[in-house]
Amino acid sequence: MKKRLIKKEWEAHIQDSKESGLSKAAWCQKQNLPVHRLYYWLKKLSPQADSPTESKRTK
Repeated sequence: MKKRLIKKEWEAHIQDSKESGLSKAAWCQKQNLPVHRLYYWLKKLSPQADSPTESKRTK
């Protein structure tokens, strides 16, 4: 089983996918990665993932 890539490696993958000019699906196919994993890391590493959501209930 392959080891999971760490955060820094995924940051590099995401940058490479953006610079490639390929669609996310095409880039993942070329890299032999499941597209859902790219979307997971895009969401996990997005700036909004670090900030609290505004949809929380207020009293």
